[in-house]
Amino acid sequence: MARLAVLSLVVVALAASAPRAQAQVQDNIAQCVWLKVKAKAAGLEVLAGDAGLGPKRGPAATCYMQLVYSGGGTHGSYSAPFICQSDFETWETTGMLGEGFTGKKLADGNVVSLDNYVTFSNAAGDSIEGFSSARLVISTDKTGTVFKKAALTSTSGELSESALFNDTPAPIWGSFSFKGSSLPETKVPPEVLAVAPACPPAS
Repeated sequence: MARLAVLSLVVVALAASAPRAQAQVQDNIAQCVWLKVKAKAAGLEVLAGDAGLGPKRGPAATCYMQLVYSGGGTHGSYSAPFICQSDFETWETTGMLGEGFTGKKLADGNVVSLDNYVTFSNAAGDSIEGFSSARLVISTDKTGTVFKKAALTSTSGELSESALFNDTPAPIWGSFSFKGSSLPETKVPPEVLAVAPACPPAS
């Protein structure tokens, strides 16, 4: 009887710890969704003539991105360039063509990126850029067909030689991180919408 009781407890414990089946999240459900993204660097100035490392610098930037879904593979992918300020009046798409966020979409609503080259800029002329990996989480209702929200979090970020603290000006050495969350298009600044490319309809 004691052995049966122990076996029953083991079965109950295994059942409790077993992963529950999740509804598959519709692949293109976040098509054209906007996110507000905040990036921050943590580093040191590289002195002229490679004389050494200088003062600590931590420039930050607030940018926007609009997700675009592409088919292919098992569940497709999402991509988005970043739209940031380049001065106190101008917003523009940062980086070169093809740069920005690109991630592989998984069945459960996770979208994972690896070694994207990303660039964030601010009104003061600082540039936060380098290679980074990130995770986008798309949340839906229980059926996986009604979009609720999306959240973006970087998992790594190494500043490139092009990262710049503009006040000095001087390149900065160090790391960076960024986070973002979805928002209605009505809360995206008109200046950003004016330079954003038209988002294609979901397919």
